[in-house]
Amino acid sequence: MITAIEIENFKGFGKRQRIEFAPITLLFGKNSAGKSSVFHALFFLEEFFRTKTPHFGKLEYFSSPELPVSLDGFQNTIHGQDSSREIFFRLELDVADEGEVGRVPRMNYDIDWDMGSGFWALEVGIGMINGEAKLTQFSVVRDRECVVNVRFESDSSRFVLTAFTGLLEMGFVEFPPTESENRIYECEAVSCESPLDSIRSFSRTFGEDDEIDPEVLEYIEFIVRGAFAYCKLCLHDMIYIGPLRAFPHEFSERDSWANGLAALEELGNIQVLERTNQVMEKISLGYQLRAEKIPGCYVEPWLVPQRADKTFENVRLRIQDVGCGVSQVLPLIVALSLKKRKLVMIEQPELHLHPSLQTQLGDLFLELTGNVESRAIIETHSEHLILRILRRIRETSEGDLQAGAISAFPDQVAVFFLDQSEYGTRVNRLRINEEGEFIDDWPHGFFEERAEELFGP
Repeated sequence: MITAIEIENFKGFGKRQRIEFAPITLLFGKNSAGKSSVFHALFFLEEFFRTKTPHFGKLEYFSSPELPVSLDGFQNTIHGQDSSREIFFRLELDVADEGEVGRVPRMNYDIDWDMGSGFWALEVGIGMINGEAKLTQFSVVRDRECVVNVRFESDSSRFVLTAFTGLLEMGFVEFPPTESENRIYECEAVSCESPLDSIRSFSRTFGEDDEIDPEVLEYIEFIVRGAFAYCKLCLHDMIYIGPLRAFPHEFSERDSWANGLAALEELGNIQVLERTNQVMEKISLGYQLRAEKIPGCYVEPWLVPQRADKTFENVRLRIQDVGCGVSQVLPLIVALSLKKRKLVMIEQPELHLHPSLQTQLGDLFLELTGNVESRAIIETHSEHLILRILRRIRETSEGDLQAGAISAFPDQVAVFFLDQSEYGTRVNRLRINEEGEFIDDWPHGFFEERAEELFGP
């Protein structure tokens, strides 16, 4: 799973910033502080690892008719519109001992490639090469030590590959001794559009006449392709729910999670439907869902009222007929109920919700991210949501949880406040103690507006 991301020179991010993910990661901050850019960075990386090409146009998978997502070109994506800079990302991965994670091409056949458990990271840089935005560098890190680095050198217009001694501990290839203690090979590509096309295009070691052993380059390619494949796998099941969830209607396109309508099709799965109804009852939404699969068409959901323990099956209501709240919260519940998802990103889950239901969102996220394999990244302005989570941490610590309440611990939640500085977006981690209180002060008095309105500045 992805445990952290570092971002540099991407949109509002200038100086490198780091965000460490927890099962629940909350992003707070003023408007235009850079919160959505965190999501856009993950969108960009999902498409990059899937296509192996940096794409700065419309990101189709994360767009909806209501809210298209487009980076609008490299010039408008690079920080400060300074094309001499390089966009940099670092993804950190905690790889469980899960066995096979994908099929990795090797020479003329495929092999099963097991990452092995432990800490991994992949770093990528994108900049201008001959007037085009291309991959300019990448590094594979294992157990916090760089094992392979490829970088573009503008002076020679060549990619240079360096394999470090950490590679010795990873595989079956015996590397010849070198004078340097911290690197094994440094070689350059004679001609290579992209270093991902084939690591084997790197031809000679510096200072030697003999070509590098093809088996060594094959093994290095094996490591690099495996790391890229695992990042692709981690981002493949990512779900993004935007701030504008749409009302369903008869002719709705239901393939977009960005507007929430893809959630309706998942209700055709009886396990998902049952889990969704359990959560709806727990947060006292006042309705239960029913769904019918229309042959050759789509899933038709409807609502039946629920009062106390009684449901009124003879009353059949369309989702769009019961106000905004249900249509806004339903995609969140469904997305977090799916077993296949590893990462769910949600913008402003509190929109159109009464304060009491906003507090229930805190319990909802705690319950549905109880699986340690799950991650929810939430951009929000809701004081009610975070107050409920803090309350559950405090009650858990004091042994004062009421029956049916969700337990919570500080390491389940990561809270970040984003604001602007002279170097671009700045990310501040706000730690929480076991008493459910913030150890660090909120920057600029965020959430103090209520006190000021009540008691004056």
